Amino acid sequence: MKYLTFEIENYKGIQKTSLDLEGRMNPGIYTLVGLNESGKTTLLEALDFLRNGIDASAINATNLIPRRRRSSFTGAVQVTALLSLTDQDKHKLDDIAVSGGFKNIILPDTIKFIRSFHYEKSEYKGENSYTEIDISASKKDSKKEPAILDRDGNPDLFEVIDDFVLESLPVVVYYSDFLYDFPPKIYIDEGALSPVQKFYKNVFEDILTSLDVDLSLKELADRIQNPKSGHADQVDALMNQLTDKVTKDVFRKWNEIFGKKHEDKKIRFESGIEKVEEDKPSRVFIKVSLIDGPDPYQIRERSLGFKWFFAFLLLTIFRKHRKKDQDEMLYLLDEPASNLHPTAQKKILQTIKDLGEGNSRLVYTTHSHFLINPEWLEGAFIVKNNALDEEEDPLYSDSKATDIVAIKYRTFAAEHPKQEEYFQPILDTLDYQPSNLEMIEPLVITEGKFDFYTYTYLKKHYFEKYKGLNFYPGGGAGSNDKAIALYLAWAKRFCVLHDSDKGGKLAKEHYFKRFGEHLLEGVCITYEDINSSWTKNTTESLFNSTDLLKIQQTLYPDELTYKKDYFNEAVQKLIIENKKVELGKRTIQNFERVFKRFGSNLMN
Repeated sequence: MKYLTFEIENYKGIQKTSLDLEGRMNPGIYTLVGLNESGKTTLLEALDFLRNGIDASAINATNLIPRRRRSSFTGAVQVTALLSLTDQDKHKLDDIAVSGGFKNIILPDTIKFIRSFHYEKSEYKGENSYTEIDISASKKDSKKEPAILDRDGNPDLFEVIDDFVLESLPVVVYYSDFLYDFPPKIYIDEGALSPVQKFYKNVFEDILTSLDVDLSLKELADRIQNPKSGHADQVDALMNQLTDKVTKDVFRKWNEIFGKKHEDKKIRFESGIEKVEEDKPSRVFIKVSLIDGPDPYQIRERSLGFKWFFAFLLLTIFRKHRKKDQDEMLYLLDEPASNLHPTAQKKILQTIKDLGEGNSRLVYTTHSHFLINPEWLEGAFIVKNNALDEEEDPLYSDSKATDIVAIKYRTFAAEHPKQEEYFQPILDTLDYQPSNLEMIEPLVITEGKFDFYTYTYLKKHYFEKYKGLNFYPGGGAGSNDKAIALYLAWAKRFCVLHDSDKGGKLAKEHYFKRFGEHLLEGVCITYEDINSSWTKNTTESLFNSTDLLKIQQTLYPDELTYKKDYFNEAVQKLIIENKKVELGKRTIQNFERVFKRFGSNLMN
């Protein structure tokens, strides 16, 4: 199974919203951007609720009701997932139906799974988790044509289907603030555990499984607590194995990301027993410490950034060894790397990308523009509270007014261009607004985002010798005044490239008039300035027709005629998947001429 969309109703501050994880441009990584208290964490909690549920007896279930309705709420807090079915899922459902006395079974491609908490006048009444599926069949002894089966008429069948779907739901892994709270001791016995201890007990079990030593956590705890002849030596040997493996794997990844070697550091594992309460059994624990020079340190004694990154690496490296997680996994990360410095945040993007590959996908929240990857913008959402007036003073706004929604970035930017504060991290990334200590140059300002994607793709796969060039996704012909003014003020190297159509030529005249032709001569250019025969050229016209279609068909294989929108989508998908399409000689020669012009203007 695979999650396609989530629909959330009455969950804390959410009245009703949805999160779409599908589409042709699906990057597999989804970024939630919004103001403080806008509801990003609530969205992650709702996704986790759908898959993992909540023990209503262990929490105040009233806290799940929207704040404004807590005094008297009758209804359901509900999360619904639309899932696609694999052939294996359909085979199992077919077997279930046959065992239930049905034949001629027709199964859909998708199903819905719903989890809800029900309330009457804000009093929790119970949970209901069930499946909605349009399954058609006929009874084995019937000659009737297959008809859609309903739950009321076939309760036993649907009870088995519910159990199968609940067991088969793709795993959702929510990493919240536990990443900052690495415990001094991880208890691994069968005693009661706090949520943080449960979390890190599972982490340790993943690490143990990675050794492939055929030893369960319970067996290890028994050997530590009741040592027999030879058991103590076996435990010590296992702790040494864990020390060597985790040190090697974690710091290898650390070195890849930060480009530094930490050969003098070691992650040490030790086992122990302690008496927590006099009338209770002793507890078995594993202690994890960092050996840095002559002295050991508890992990929790290090900085927030170190604790987060160390825990994150443990999770990303060893979680894949959990045996029951064989299908798709959906990771949820709340404000990852927020305590790391900007350089580390930028480098952590590759680790986030690794976590979202294969059968895994990832949803994460962020306030930092360093953690925005332009290649993932098709999976970016703006999270906002629609109940608040954007013009209102937040000190006087109604703090109980909540209507949290998630809107696709592209849609939000088009419909709410003045509400920049919600997507400022994205603007900071796309608009190249560096600090005074990191002025990016040389810069090529393209006419729009699609030209930006095209040149980014070509530079990576065909013109790597020009890797020093940076491309800026402009806002359209004549709309790049701000970027031009900044780079002129900074006296930095840049170039503005427009199509040589009417709009591009008018934009060039506009910039000449505003900033002075003497400042922009040879800097603000059209394709006609590069080649006098390119009098009406656009970026797409530099490709030969065969190459345009070849690229387009990587995403739309059945389309036999070139369509600009399809082509632009295909380029973005190629960037996301890091795939190279072999281009013809004329196409490469045309773009070589353009890159050469950039190089002579900006890189000498």
